[in-house]
Amino acid sequence: MNFILCGMPKSGKTTLGRLLGQKIHYRFLDLDHLIEKSYSRKFEESLSCREIYLKKGSFFFRQLEKQEIKDLVIEEKTVLSLGGGTLADVDNVKRVKDIGAMIYLKSSKEVLWSRLEEQGFLASMDVKDPRKSFEEMYRQRIPIFEKEAAFILDVETLTIQEGLEALLSVISHLDKSLEKI
Repeated sequence: MNFILCGMPKSGKTTLGRLLGQKIHYRFLDLDHLIEKSYSRKFEESLSCREIYLKKGSFFFRQLEKQEIKDLVIEEKTVLSLGGGTLADVDNVKRVKDIGAMIYLKSSKEVLWSRLEEQGFLASMDVKDPRKSFEEMYRQRIPIFEKEAAFILDVETLTIQEGLEALLSVISHLDKSLEKI
């Protein structure tokens, strides 16, 4: 079984996904990293997802993301961390659900906003009114995560270690063969 982590930006998908993969000896893939590698191969230019988004625009970035999801070759025993906006596309939702069990890492709007303020705003946010664009993003994405995820894990008040423990409990519930971990 494969596990897919979804959630808003700064919810811990990459951090917890990497740790989970190490703990259960699964391969870890981060969609943003895959997009960056794919872009670099195709265009012979190394850019971060943020730089791709800013340089090429939203439509280009989302098409690149969609192609990466479509072309994704997933072996069994993989943990995949999605980008915050990946599930806004219905084709991506269908493809991801075919790959494995989706777990939504949930945090409150206030906690996510404070992390963005501290760590930097997203390329997709309006520089003139980042709070308003964040609120809109949150309003649009949360119902998708809640509807499509096989499990919702509230990680807001958890340390990284506690989040990992909670995630281990969730995946052992989803895949009984992992109960011994």
